[in-house]
Amino acid sequence: KAYHAGEGGKGFEIVARELGEFTKKSIALVEDIMETIKTLKEESILVREHFKKFEEPIQKLEKGVASLNDGIEYIKESFKSIEEYSKLVGEEGEKQDRMRAELQRFTGELSTLSQKLLLNSSRANFITGQKITMGEILSFLFEQLRNTSGNETLEGIAKKKFVAHLIILSSLIDIIITELSSIDVSKMRQSLKLKGIDRLKEIIVRQENLSKEIALYADEAIGAAKQLGENLEKMEEMNKSLLEKIEEIDKSLQRVIEGFNQLRKQGRDTVSATENLRILSLYAKLEAVRAEDENLLVIVEQMAELSSQFKSASREIEDFVKGIKESIFSTNEGISEMGAYVGETGKNLLQSEQLLSEAEEGISYITSISNELIDTINQQKEITDSFLGTITRISSEMESNIRIYSDLQSGLREEKGEVGALTSLLPFREFHIPEKTFTLYLNSDGDPINLDPAYIGDATSNFFVNQLYRGLFEFGFSARVYATLPEFVKISENGRRISIRLKRGIKAHNNSLITAEDVVFSFKRVMNSPNAVFFEAVEDIKVIDNFTFEISLKYPYIPLFSNLATIAGSIIPQDAGNLDLHPIGIGPYRFVEWQKGKEFRLERFSEYTGGSGYADEIVIKIIPDNDEVIERFKAGELDIVSLGLSSIPKLEKDPELKARMIRVNSLDIQYFGFCFNKIDETPFKDVRVRRAMSYMIDREKYLEILYMGHGIPAKGLFPPGLDTYNPSLRGYEYNPEKAKELLREAGYPDGLPDKYYLDISSSKVNIRRAEVLADQFKQFGINLEIRTRPWGEFLDFVHRGEAIMFLLGWNTDNGDPDNFLFPLFHSKSIGEGGNSTYYS
Repeated sequence: KAYHAGEGGKGFEIVARELGEFTKKSIALVEDIMETIKTLKEESILVREHFKKFEEPIQKLEKGVASLNDGIEYIKESFKSIEEYSKLVGEEGEKQDRMRAELQRFTGELSTLSQKLLLNSSRANFITGQKITMGEILSFLFEQLRNTSGNETLEGIAKKKFVAHLIILSSLIDIIITELSSIDVSKMRQSLKLKGIDRLKEIIVRQENLSKEIALYADEAIGAAKQLGENLEKMEEMNKSLLEKIEEIDKSLQRVIEGFNQLRKQGRDTVSATENLRILSLYAKLEAVRAEDENLLVIVEQMAELSSQFKSASREIEDFVKGIKESIFSTNEGISEMGAYVGETGKNLLQSEQLLSEAEEGISYITSISNELIDTINQQKEITDSFLGTITRISSEMESNIRIYSDLQSGLREEKGEVGALTSLLPFREFHIPEKTFTLYLNSDGDPINLDPAYIGDATSNFFVNQLYRGLFEFGFSARVYATLPEFVKISENGRRISIRLKRGIKAHNNSLITAEDVVFSFKRVMNSPNAVFFEAVEDIKVIDNFTFEISLKYPYIPLFSNLATIAGSIIPQDAGNLDLHPIGIGPYRFVEWQKGKEFRLERFSEYTGGSGYADEIVIKIIPDNDEVIERFKAGELDIVSLGLSSIPKLEKDPELKARMIRVNSLDIQYFGFCFNKIDETPFKDVRVRRAMSYMIDREKYLEILYMGHGIPAKGLFPPGLDTYNPSLRGYEYNPEKAKELLREAGYPDGLPDKYYLDISSSKVNIRRAEVLADQFKQFGINLEIRTRPWGEFLDFVHRGEAIMFLLGWNTDNGDPDNFLFPLFHSKSIGEGGNSTYYS
């Protein structure tokens, strides 16, 4: 602007106009400053109010953190106590281990003693059983003598067998007397003395008390942990709330900072305006001097005063801005620090929560372990009490057994005297069998399925090879077992290791000398065949020397010797070749020829270890028809015939045949089988249908129709003659109403909808049996179609699991109950092993 316009008063007019503009701007600036200061005041009040609200939560958070630290310290102390008590439990456990070792030694000795007693008891029981059945033996042999009277050869054989039985019985009595004499009675009594059982009970009680203390501390710690968990949740909520408040303060503070920055800018604008006013005053003074106007000079002085005041106000504003600057930025730093503190506290709370969670898991685990330990200790207390009771009972029974052993020794000595006296009184102690050759003719209703002992699983095949093969042991009267080939048998104290030495000079039909290697070879090949079930308990077999081998068992197994007396225990030479084409064994007769469907011929083996056979030849005629068998027997073409119950009616009508008939109880059962491998898509899958069919069979009527009432209805698995036979069992009795009720429950009130095959072998006897059963089932709406196959094909069909229903039987191999249970029901016996129902 040009204040020197050249005309009087004109320059001052411009100054006046500029001063007016300055005044407007100054007024606006002052108003803005006042508004900014007002805003700063309001936001400052808001920040102050936030701070007031912030103080109490901060104090609570600090108290909560202190409480949390106290709780953690308490849990630490609890863990220390648990650790100390656990250490004590461990020490008591070590003491218990030492006591357990002592108990194991004691129980080991007791087990050894028990096994010795079991073995000796078994032997003693064998002899006492012979004593009980002595009358049966004599009766049986005298019956043989009576039936063979008039036939010089057969009568001589019967007399020889009679004397042989007496000699064997006398020898066995000597063996058992020796066995009983070897029992150390004083050692038996000493073995029952157990020390330290009271100390064991004390240890168990201390363990129980320590475990309860651990459980108590664990419960307290878990309670503290739960309380801490609740406090943590509250603190996390408080921390979250504090973070939200800090965010609100931070927003308010940011607005204060914005106001402060605005005020600073307005302060700078004031300083600039002050400078403009000062310059404007200077120009005004120059104009006033030039105009020489007193009034203008007064105005100029007032402008100068105004400029001075404005400048002073600017300084005050600047000082005010500087004053609040430190406060604002200090507050901002404080808020940042507080936010960092609260944020860090939040992280610590999260870590504390994780640690607390882990601690709770640890405490819960300790509690669980403690409770299990207490339960275990309680069980140990019960076992210890039971153990003491058992020891007391065993001690009492042992004393009783010792007395029994003493009485038994006396009784056996008397028995030996009786046998000796009986032998001396026999009028035919010396007898003569006429020296002439003869052939013994027998019968079978079918051909054998197999000739290899490793694969023979049916009674028919077993009958054909019975004289071909022999094992280490043989069955005598009433399925008693005799050691015929071993020179000695030694059983370890734990009953799991059996050493056997063979007699020398045992020859096979191919003139090979039998050694221990042949025996091990024979057994191991059976262990990899369908008959492996007979060696299920065997872990290993190994050769010791030429004539000694050792059998290791998985566990003590009493029926082992009985199993070795079966066809599966047959000994064959290693170079025997294909036994199904040409069987080679070590039995009294060797194979000559087999004309399938006609006859099976054997000849006497002169090198047989057990002595010479009675007949020069044995010929087994294969005749399926029982009526033909009877006619050929009457015609003298057969010497001894084996017939089933179905032939009894015809035999009893013929006086001659009835007089020559010998009845022998057979340890076998006949059964109606379902194959579980084939019934899934049939109604027979429902056990109620199968049970209903059992109630439909009138067993008494069945026996009456087929066998004129001879035979015993099966009420369970075991036949009469086995110790396990229970005559009081009711079984499934004929009950039509129960059968109908079960069918209704299964959803078949009117019977089954379809017709189903019943598979059987093609013999006349089996066909008739199947017809009787099918007729009984038909009365209840169950229709069966009978399907026949030759014996070998039928057996193969059933063993493959192809038949839905079938008729079969089972004849014991060794007279032991296990020989019914394992072959018929164990999954390892499925198929050829005997489990034809595929039960598992």
